[in-house]
Amino acid sequence: MENILAKKATGEATSSELAILDQWRTESAENQALYDEYSILWDMSANYVPEYFNPNFESALSSHLSLIEEETTNQATAKKETIVKSIDSRRSSKLFSIKNISSIAAIFVLGIAAVFLFGNQTNTITAENGIRFASLEDGSKVWLDEGSSVEYESGFGVDHRNIKLNGKAFFDVNKNESLPFIIKDDEINVTVLGTSFTVDGDNDIVSVISGRVSVENISDNVVLTKNQEVRLSNNKFNTTSSTDNTAIWRNTSLSFDDSPITQVVADINMFHNDKLELVSNSIASSCTFTSGGLATESLDNIIEILRKSFDLKVSTTENGQIKLLISDCN
Repeated sequence: MENILAKKATGEATSSELAILDQWRTESAENQALYDEYSILWDMSANYVPEYFNPNFESALSSHLSLIEEETTNQATAKKETIVKSIDSRRSSKLFSIKNISSIAAIFVLGIAAVFLFGNQTNTITAENGIRFASLEDGSKVWLDEGSSVEYESGFGVDHRNIKLNGKAFFDVNKNESLPFIIKDDEINVTVLGTSFTVDGDNDIVSVISGRVSVENISDNVVLTKNQEVRLSNNKFNTTSSTDNTAIWRNTSLSFDDSPITQVVADINMFHNDKLELVSNSIASSCTFTSGGLATESLDNIIEILRKSFDLKVSTTENGQIKLLISDCN
């Protein structure tokens, strides 16, 4: 988007890029405010036309000296020197102000360029004590093993979905065919559109729970599907079958401590074959849940426990999917 904003300002943006820009502006008030700020700064610099000051100093000096012809030679000389200094001073001051205005215009342009060049910020999520759950800006979810971290630059979910992984993590990626989700670690790159899987960067293992995942390194690549696992050895991938519990490491007891409801439902699905679907709304996004281990409970019992914690409506679709709608966190 920064590149398109720059091209829009200079009149170099294509029609497709302008369409992308218009869509981006409507996605949030923050995007629109940033667009307006850049536009104002650019217009202030582009519309500036210097009005250069070119006075006739000799004529002005001569006219002024004619008023003091009755003075003595010494007095006239002294006054002449004073007038010349005064005019030179004013000329210097005027030229200085013009230079200042030009500099201000240049600062606006350079300021925009500085935002384009240095505006990217790196966001880091780290699991310092125990496993950490986080929701990303694109709606995808990540569980980080203790001591692991992910890094990504600003613009994630809008103009890219690129992540740097250090350690081990489970990802539940929202589908977006136009914006692939790319994970990089020191040895392998993982590219997905929408799926759930574990990436163990420490041991160079990728285990897929659902969907399709492309895994590659400098000398090999492989596409994995549900219940497949790949391990990197001597720069080559060895593909095997994985078990249904390859992701259980992230919550082996199915216990929760003030956990976001999105994490709760995702973890329950890990034990119960993705039966639950949480209806997304502003209320649900703020709900949290605390419970002891539910790993040995039936799905029906777990739903009843959830009913006691939330104002919950439960419905079942034709394909057997159970939808959860939270109206109040209680």
